[in-house]
Amino acid sequence: MNKTLKIILIVVVVVLVLMVALKTLSNEDDWICVEGKWERHGWPSAEKPPEPCEENFIQRVFGELREG
Repeated sequence: MNKTLKIILIVVVVVLVLMVALKTLSNEDDWICVEGKWERHGWPSAEKPPEPCEENFIQRVFGELREG
């Protein structure tokens, strides 16, 4: 194998590992606090959290941006 092919293979492997890590660590399947209520996002494996939810600063900002 020449040097260029090895570098390309290493980059591809690193990108794939990062994609898997981001998918695993993301909150794609999780409970999200929306307007003071827990809403299911995807198919979370855990039950709905028992504690009341309060939107944090980031959720409020993105909610305001979404609403216009």
